Amino acid sequence: MLGAFHPSFEGVWRPERLAEDFARRLAARVRSGLLPAARPRRNRYEVLSETDESIRFRSAALLTSANIGWNDVELRADRGAGTVTYRVAYWAWARFCMFLGLGLAALFAVLVVVPVLTGWHLFPEDFYPTASELVSFALPMMGFWCFVFPWVLVAMHKRPARLGFETLLAEVNSDGR
Repeated sequence: MLGAFHPSFEGVWRPERLAEDFARRLAARVRSGLLPAARPRRNRYEVLSETDESIRFRSAALLTSANIGWNDVELRADRGAGTVTYRVAYWAWARFCMFLGLGLAALFAVLVVVPVLTGWHLFPEDFYPTASELVSFALPMMGFWCFVFPWVLVAMHKRPARLGFETLLAEVNSDGR
């Protein structure tokens, strides 16, 4: 169950026919811009290692890390089996979600908790919870935004990130034919 909340995924991609130079093509794509439609500031990846059958690359900028979540990618092409085994981690994307949750909790604190505790009201006074409601509702809500919401996003992101990654693999495999 906790695997759903771990910011990574792995798998084996099985194309009909794997290109002989698949790893070289992917490395070239990483160097020239992994996502052609993305802005350059959101499309900065660096190749860490490369062989004829494997490649490892990672996002090289904050906006790239937050863009799609392919933060650290390892893959190995098995020409004999015609498969590509991959592992993708998106811890930087998960940290972005944590900061997003923290920001939402801070906003909630400024708009609700601080006015209740200080008496300074931005909205009509009956809009705000009482002190007992604050303890039973508002503080747990802040906890949700800080500690639960980011991990829900991590779990929800796993499938679209995997599908997008396999689409990228198919594009790279079909380039130049």
